[in-house]
Amino acid sequence: MPESNKIKIKLAGNIVRGHTVNIGELGKFLSNFQDLIESFIFIQQPNAKSAKNIKRISKIYLKEITEGSAVLNLESGQDNLQGKNPVMSAYNEAVSTVKIINNNPIEARANLNNQFILPNLRLKTEIKLDNLFTNKYEIGLWFDGGFIKPKSSMRQHISNWISIDSEIGTPQINGVLTGIETHEPHYFTIMTIAGQKIKCFYEKSIEDKLIDNYLKKPITIKGIFVGMWPYSQVSAVGKFKFKNPLKLDITFEDDVWCLKLDSLNCSGCGYNYNEALKNLEISIKEKIKAYFEKFKESELTEKAKILRKNIAEISVSD
Repeated sequence: MPESNKIKIKLAGNIVRGHTVNIGELGKFLSNFQDLIESFIFIQQPNAKSAKNIKRISKIYLKEITEGSAVLNLESGQDNLQGKNPVMSAYNEAVSTVKIINNNPIEARANLNNQFILPNLRLKTEIKLDNLFTNKYEIGLWFDGGFIKPKSSMRQHISNWISIDSEIGTPQINGVLTGIETHEPHYFTIMTIAGQKIKCFYEKSIEDKLIDNYLKKPITIKGIFVGMWPYSQVSAVGKFKFKNPLKLDITFEDDVWCLKLDSLNCSGCGYNYNEALKNLEISIKEKIKAYFEKFKESELTEKAKILRKNIAEISVSD
């Protein structure tokens, strides 16, 4: 007998008032839920070949909100294939995972490790599960004749898994923290050295630290760790190498990177880090030409003589 494509979810708590549901919270819930289904379809459909196909297969539609309650009736947009609906298979697996987390988080963690071999995919799935185990409101997922309710008391276990997989499952990102979204979901935006903008979600508890210490400054992100970017000293710029590391000042304003070596009075700016670094190399080249080819040392001011001495300590690679 073909599998049903109906999904029923119950919401309760402070996002539900009378016959209405807070549309902002509802939208965030549905988006998170859709992504969770995609994660489980990904591991169940290894032949889907691309993320685009996964998204096509996993589409879910809000059919109706039952009058007088906050029961969402969802429907898979995917036809049953040979009596099996991939969305429903993924939904059943996701709800089974929620049930096991409620009862035995150690077993649940082991299952997730076995299902999601790649740490970055497991991390993404854990973050989506974490959002279900909220204490902001109550969620019920229809399963085997009743509603399974994620226990908010189990959320700390998921948070611990996220911390672990953040360390091993995400690359290190170097860039500048360009903005912070203080409303839920809380995230800050990083402009990477390659000019990409990346959203990083954070806990509300570190918000003041981010604003006070890191906004508009070079930082390093690895998983959930935020720290100052370590490349404030450089031993080389392009083909120019230094006998001793030089302090590199990095600023970022109006989407423009500016790099400056005060000891050489050289600077370079650009719309990404590499472009700014290339322009800094050109600045050094021009400074060498001016101080060693255009002017004699006797023609320089005392300050310029100091700069000339500093520049003389640069070695040029072949």
